Amino acid sequence: MKKTYLYVGSGTWGAAEQGRITVYQIDRTTRELTLLSTVEAGGLASFLAIDEGALRLFAADEDDGGVLSFSIDRDSGALTRKGDRVGTSHPVYLTLAPQGDALLAANYREGTVDVYPISSDGAAETPRKSLETGRHTHCVVLDPKERVLIANKSSDTISLFSYSAGVLHEMTPPTVAHTSPRHIAFDLDGRTLVISELADTVSRYNWTPSGALSLEFQEKRLPGTKDAELNSGADIVLSPTGSFVYGSNRGTSNSIFAYDLRSGAAKLIGNYSSGGLTPRKIAMDPLGEFLVVGNQESKNITIFDIEEDGALVPVLNEPTSVSPYFVTVIEL
Repeated sequence: MKKTYLYVGSGTWGAAEQGRITVYQIDRTTRELTLLSTVEAGGLASFLAIDEGALRLFAADEDDGGVLSFSIDRDSGALTRKGDRVGTSHPVYLTLAPQGDALLAANYREGTVDVYPISSDGAAETPRKSLETGRHTHCVVLDPKERVLIANKSSDTISLFSYSAGVLHEMTPPTVAHTSPRHIAFDLDGRTLVISELADTVSRYNWTPSGALSLEFQEKRLPGTKDAELNSGADIVLSPTGSFVYGSNRGTSNSIFAYDLRSGAAKLIGNYSSGGLTPRKIAMDPLGEFLVVGNQESKNITIFDIEEDGALVPVLNEPTSVSPYFVTVIEL
């Protein structure tokens, strides 16, 4: 029988709190969390990428720089460090290549993307030459057709590349303009959803036959809110069926928005309190039954059940001893 694990990356800038990865088991019936283990993970474990099939985890260290590699124990979810830290850039987002043989990293401070080869023993190796994409690169994602989208927050662009055998090739056109793009997600049809950090928008693009991105819709992150400029967008996720999209708003609202996509358009379901302060990362249950929110500043984790219509119902609010910067849920 499979177990449901929650992995939490934490830490702070400037060594105020050491980087750690904490492992919980989630009870699928009660949603209760059981603390299983924790490991040190540099200065700030700001993003985790997990290869469930190969039982390995990679952590971005945004504070000290580089990538850390771990193996996962299937029975306990526990992590064991593999090899040395590699890379010197400061990644804030990691994506595994389709074959599991490389790791793509977006480096916020440097405005670059790195490709880290993965060795036969499952550890990330020294990255190849950095690719400059824009100012404050915040996200790099790769769709099933090996098209790569890179969010350059302070350049107000999304860079477009194709990926092949560990190499990124610029597409035509090479960028699309988008105000302050932060995180990107793909739906089941390959369409692209983007949350803006500074603009009050969540947007969806489709691919044209020529390989360009065409805007389908743009909705508000905070409908009805007059002080949207005081609330920065953070993360965006879709339900496994692609029916619903959720995103997090930090700042004065500390909220989660939900839209229903089943009609082809975006219909607002609601805005919900995140249950804490600074909901930086949210995580979708692989089965689509619940949503996890890491409230970084208030040091707590909120779990919402997802109703049939996509509405969120808070069912757990758990204090933590760390600042939950990143959360993700897997089934092993």
